[in-house]
Amino acid sequence: MAARADASYVLVALARMPSAGDAVKNAARLSPLTYYQSVEAIDGLNLGWFLGLLALSAVLAALSGWLFQRRAIHVGGEGGWRLSLTR
Repeated sequence: MAARADASYVLVALARMPSAGDAVKNAARLSPLTYYQSVEAIDGLNLGWFLGLLALSAVLAALSGWLFQRRAIHVGGEGGWRLSLTR
């Protein structure tokens, strides 16, 4: 796995060179590292929308946790998990 990541990194680095050929640039398009954005992913980040989605996620997680705790699961009748070993 590490060798594949290393080869992909070298291929993308070679494709970014001005003297890279078309074959190298076409091969680099198949690499997942070509589409990795790193810091560029947050350059135009709308902080208001991000915080709103984060708050909504927290509310929905709390709601689903509360609903999960309220569920009614009955196993083996009303006796719960007790097993009768002496019949």
